[in-house]
Amino acid sequence: MGTIELAIPKGRTGTYVPSLLRPRRRAEHALLAVVQDAYVHGVSTRKVDDLAKARGVDGISKSAVSRICAELDAAVAAFRTRPLTGEHRYLWVDATYHKVRVDGRVVSQATVVAVGITREGDRQVLGVDVGPSEGRAYWTAFLWSLVKRGLKGVRLAISDAHEGLKQGVSFPGQ
Repeated sequence: MGTIELAIPKGRTGTYVPSLLRPRRRAEHALLAVVQDAYVHGVSTRKVDDLAKARGVDGISKSAVSRICAELDAAVAAFRTRPLTGEHRYLWVDATYHKVRVDGRVVSQATVVAVGITREGDRQVLGVDVGPSEGRAYWTAFLWSLVKRGLKGVRLAISDAHEGLKQGVSFPGQ
């Protein structure tokens, strides 16, 4: 049939572009998801570029990868600061250490996690944070942040009895 020229009607202000004129929208979202997944799993930007080329894209610069993955930062920040609703009768808290890059150096830092059980028995990740160690001050700040976001009704805190955690857990409402 050949090429068909489509005239896009102009509205009062701005433009009107029907969704049918954006056929690659799903493919673009799929590529963004692949790039973000690779970033989360620690794939280097060079390998992300190679991955994009394997998917038929000319390539992705480091700055483009950073822009694409900035959406992840916003989603994580929203999750970490969301209000906590309802009572959580049981609270599991623990930490593990990971190697992370800080100011150009690779150092070991603690990733702390709090998981709560609601009155209905549902398990929820309440908080996640990364800090220099499992000291009392760090645990206290982390637990207070949960209380400020709405943590209430805790009857039992379950942990590995790390000394800093034991000191930090004996705080709010006691």
